[in-house]
Order: sequence, then structure tokens, then C-alpha cells
Amino acid sequence: MTTKLIQIIVIVFMGLGSCTNPNVENADLISKKASIYPNYSDITIPFNIAPLNFKINEPGTEYFVRITGSKDFSFSIKSNSGAIQIPIKKWKKLLADNKGSEYRTEIFVKNNKWHAYPPIVNTIANESIDSYLMYRFINPANILWRSMGIYQRNLENFEVDAIMDNSISDHNCMHCHSVAANDPTYFMLHLRAAHGGTIIKTDKTLNFVNTKTEQTISPGGYPSWHPSGKYIAFSTNKIHQKFHASKEKYAFVYDDVSDIVMYHVEKNEIQAIPKLTTSDFENIPIWSPDGSYLYFVSAPFHKPDSVNYSEIKYGLKRIPYDMKTNSWGAIEVLVTPDSLHKSVSFPRISSDNKYVLLAVADYGYFPIYNETGNIGIFDLTNRKLDTLDINSDYVESYPSWSSNNAWIMFNSKRDDGITSRPYFAYFKNGKVHKPFVLPQENPNWNLEEINNINRPEFSIGKIDLTPKEILKLIKANPTQTTFDKSSLIGVKSDTTKSIENPNAEKYIQ
Repeated sequence: MTTKLIQIIVIVFMGLGSCTNPNVENADLISKKASIYPNYSDITIPFNIAPLNFKINEPGTEYFVRITGSKDFSFSIKSNSGAIQIPIKKWKKLLADNKGSEYRTEIFVKNNKWHAYPPIVNTIANESIDSYLMYRFINPANILWRSMGIYQRNLENFEVDAIMDNSISDHNCMHCHSVAANDPTYFMLHLRAAHGGTIIKTDKTLNFVNTKTEQTISPGGYPSWHPSGKYIAFSTNKIHQKFHASKEKYAFVYDDVSDIVMYHVEKNEIQAIPKLTTSDFENIPIWSPDGSYLYFVSAPFHKPDSVNYSEIKYGLKRIPYDMKTNSWGAIEVLVTPDSLHKSVSFPRISSDNKYVLLAVADYGYFPIYNETGNIGIFDLTNRKLDTLDINSDYVESYPSWSSNNAWIMFNSKRDDGITSRPYFAYFKNGKVHKPFVLPQENPNWNLEEINNINRPEFSIGKIDLTPKEILKLIKANPTQTTFDKSSLIGVKSDTTKSIENPNAEKYIQ
């Protein structure tokens, strides 16, 4: 046998030896659970979620993890750093084989000798989660927003694609991305400053429009697609921001004026909604999943700077809509600020029309800067508003539903009080389970990345747009939206913002 062949055999056997698992069967038992980040323990997860990679925060020189499903399929992972990255093929098999049952994660840490921690037991739900997440990626210090983008993440793995990045569009602002009923076929995105306008994509068209008309306060603001894809309800606002002197508070976003209008996609036309064109502050529209109601929040009229910011409180209302006749019914009050002594915002209605998720805070409608921000749920059957057992001591905001109602998503700053991250919680029979943060390929990503994941939106598929396509579209001037003046019938001039607030732009020309 040649010397070279002997060397090859030795190398092969050394490699095989290095791949064997350590002997941990006689490890010393530790009574407390291992500290891991993220805290993926005692949770219920979708059967199509990406691997829940984590970091073991226990001192040691070697780490060993064994993951076992209820149907006995198991696999193991070794690490010298404590970072546990789960092989995606084995993870997918584990989830597929164990729908509706549990899996165990056993953690072993070597510190002179091996120690075994109590197993972590999680449940795999029978329900899937929508496969994509769309969000804005932006610095948490809003005065440094020069760099930002709109991205989409595949929740079944770790793939991330840019829908638009402002590094190619003169560092303009972009926000209020939205799809119709979680359907990526219908998509819209606002651009501000350079290349200002609104991108609107349907199953047949892709347009760039200017929704500011002579008759409206502003371009279309907070949007909500009608589930048919034919209309978008827009707020029209004069938005301002003030900064607090106290280090415990950050900023306060408020409106001088606000109304709600409806945009007809095919006509590129805006209509006034007379009952939502009043001296009150109508804002944050959202369609019910069947398109029969438009929900919105509203605050009583007040002159700018005439009340303390902490006294500005919004309630929840809805108005019926008949698509066949393009007509509106009577406004129904669901939650009043006086009865709640709180302010609600960003309503989201479950697809079975039973519940409304709400951002709840002590004041205002923009809770992401509000230290009192929490997530609440309004039961449309018994008309009660309760807080959900998913809140932390830090800001929670911007809730939403998966298309099957099984998963609640919301933004939270619970990691550090500064950066916002999407969290998911299983919801069934009116009960919510422990939330878990968006999984990342690098277990420490949420702690190391300083940018915010802002305004997360579910999507059942990938949005078929690229930055190059959008850049080509916005290089031309946007098409001007028209205004249906006949829709002004019923709008009383003595209740418009132009009369009540002489500092605001005139609403009716």
C-alpha cells in the first residue's frame, strides 16, 4: 500500500470521526431550561415556516442539539459557538410529518463535561401561514431615512427580494405598500419627494399616477384595497410630526385635517364620500374581507394646537357599501374613545368577519412611536374590546391577519425598545398563543441589525415587480388622477375642513 493511499484512508477516517455525534446519554441533568435567543419555546408554529434558528446563551465549548418529532423522525446539529442553524430539508420533513402534533428540542452543552437541559416542546399547527411578508426596511432614527426600501421575504425560507430600493431613485421616501386581501396580484406603493406618485398594479395594468387633485387635501394617504381590486379607499391628510423633550417619549404624529375618499382604479378617478368628509378626523380606512363595510377610525373635530396631544383619541366606526349601486349606508359607531379612555388605530378585520385587530394606545393614531401602544381585539359578536395576551412592556403596533385567520402578525420593539420586528401568534377559537419573532438564517440577526422592519404585510405569493421595472415606470411623469365632482353632492360647505380650519388647504375648490 502506497504512502499516499494510506494518507487518504487516514483523512477519510478522521473525517468520519469528526462527523459522529458526541456521547451525551450520560450528561448531567440541569433543572432549568437553557437560555436561547430567540425564545422559541412553548410556541405553536405553522407547518410551512422557515427553520427557527436560535443561539444557545449558556457558557460552553461545544453544543449539541437533537430535534425529534412525535413520529420519531429526528436529526441533530453540532456547534462550537452555540449558534444553531437547522438544515432546511430536515426541518421541512419534520414539519410535514408532524402536523397537529409536537416536536422536542433537546439541548446539550459541554463545559468541562456535558450537561443536558430540559427539552423544549413546541406544537406544529395544522394551518399554514401566508407564504410571503412585505415590509419597509428603514433606519429607526426617522431623521436619517435617506436609505430605505420595500422588500418581500419568503416565510418558508430565508429568501429576500427587493421590490424597490431608493438607492436607484434619488433616495426618495416610499411607504404605504399594500395588497388586496393578501393577494399580490393587486399592489400599490406611494413614492414621495423625487419621483412622487403612486404605483398601482392590477392583474391587467401597471400605472404610475398622481392622486392629488384640486379638490382633495393631499395625495392619497393610508390605503386599503377593496377585495375586488376595483377600488382603493384612501385617507387624505395634512400630517405633522412633533418631537418630545422628554427622553421617555419620542415623537407624536398628528393631522391638521383628514378625510377618506375612494379611488376607482380603472377610471383613475377619485370620488368623495360625503359621510366621511366632515369636520371630524376620519382616517386609516380598511375594507372588510367581503367588501361590504369600510372600517375607519375617527376623532372629534378640534382646532390644531387647541388641545393637548394626549387628549386626541380615536374611536372605531364602519360604514356599509353597496358595490352594485356604488352607495353608502349609515355610519355605525363600534368603539368610542370616551368609553374606552384609549385611542384605537389600524383596524384589521378577520376574513370570517368575527374580529377586528386594533392598535390601542393612550392617544393619537400613530402608535409606533407611542410607548403605550398595545394590540387589542374587538369581538364583532359581543361588541367587546379586549387586550391580547401577546403584549410586552414595549411598543406593539400594526396588527394584521393571515388569509386563513390562523395567524396574527404585529410589530414589536420588545427586544431593545428601538427596533421593530414582526411577531406571529397562533389564533384559534378566540384564543391567542405565545408569539414568536420572524425567524432569520443568522440567529443573532434581530440583535445585530439596526434597521426597522416597518409596516409588515402578509401576502399569499410573491409580488411580480422588480426595482428596474419600477424605476422605468417612474422616470415618466405620473398620470393625473381626475375627480368626480358629482360625488360632492351632500358635502356641506360649512362642515368642510376649509371652513373649520383656515390653516388647512381648501378641500372644496
